[in-house]
Amino acid sequence: MNCWKDLHEDLPTVAEIVEVCVCFGHGGTTRLRGYRLVGRAGGESLWLNALTHAPFPEGWQVVRWKRAETEMVGCGVTRFTAAGAGACERA
Repeated sequence: MNCWKDLHEDLPTVAEIVEVCVCFGHGGTTRLRGYRLVGRAGGESLWLNALTHAPFPEGWQVVRWKRAETEMVGCGVTRFTAAGAGACERA
């Protein structure tokens, strides 16, 4: 089974497309595909939307993630299976 992981417990591999639970606004959440990048200094992760390759909007916070059937991001091409939508459930 593919369980949700809290960010403070574990992080996905850099550039690995995963399903993420994003919190925004006043208690709103959504589930979508994303991937993380890190700066050369090894600082804080930057999360990007796997479909648009754009950073998540200001105030959106990735709180959980789980593995998805994906390929790594590379060469400007990203392929993934059908995107999920809906609330983020804890396993």
